[in-house]
Amino acid sequence: MNAHTAPIDAPDGHDRPFLGGNALMRPADVQKATGMGRSTLYAHIDRGTFTPPVKLGERFAVWPQDEVERIINARIAGYDDEAVRQLCTELTEARKSRI
Repeated sequence: MNAHTAPIDAPDGHDRPFLGGNALMRPADVQKATGMGRSTLYAHIDRGTFTPPVKLGERFAVWPQDEVERIINARIAGYDDEAVRQLCTELTEARKSRI
């Protein structure tokens, strides 16, 4: 591995590479982090209370970890569905300027 491909340990000590704020989560990881089952997760997406996945391929969907964390934190802070829906709209729109 060279400097461009070598994984960097996450600063929080978790056993995953650190991608400088651009870590991606697979559906199973999102389910584990939120405690939601697959059908519940996709029901929230349909209602606009969770961001849709980023499609990296025909059968490969991921979520930016920072988005998942912000949605979880909004729920912990007591945001109602309308506030979470607005947050999800903002997060989804912000994806366009992530480069």
